[in-house]
Amino acid sequence: MIPIQVKNAIQFLSNPKYHFERIHEQNFEKSTANHIWLVLSMGTFAALFNLIFYILKSAYLNIFVNIDINYWRMINYSFGRSISIFFFYLFAATFLLFGLSVILKPFMPKIKYEMLLSILFYAFIPLLLFGWIPANPLPFLVWSLFLLFIGLRSYRSVHIKKESILQRD
Repeated sequence: MIPIQVKNAIQFLSNPKYHFERIHEQNFEKSTANHIWLVLSMGTFAALFNLIFYILKSAYLNIFVNIDINYWRMINYSFGRSISIFFFYLFAATFLLFGLSVILKPFMPKIKYEMLLSILFYAFIPLLLFGWIPANPLPFLVWSLFLLFIGLRSYRSVHIKKESILQRD
């Protein structure tokens, strides 16, 4: 029942160097579609996990700690928080990633912009897959930056022949 994009992301994380070396074989539209579906599925999962987590936490506090909880307000708050987490996933995976690509592009003039975005899509998979865990997201950010470094380094080793149609841009 796991979406194919999540399976592909886990497979990517199992051997990122191999997949980054073959990233130029995949067109930009497919990379973007995989990224958007991964964002939507993981954003939905994070929102549902957050909703269930807060409902169970409130039930625990009510039953075992004897704290009086107004369940209607708690459910309203939990739904609002879950929806805001879903939209944060959408915002972070689109606008913040786009902003990062705009900042990085002047420092990497030899990489095409589409390829830079594809590398960013795949490099930030750890944040998308594990960002829902209620802990410090810093290790996942470091992991993503490490993958970004691997992706940029492996792309520079790809050479395009002068007579190739890929040279047109």
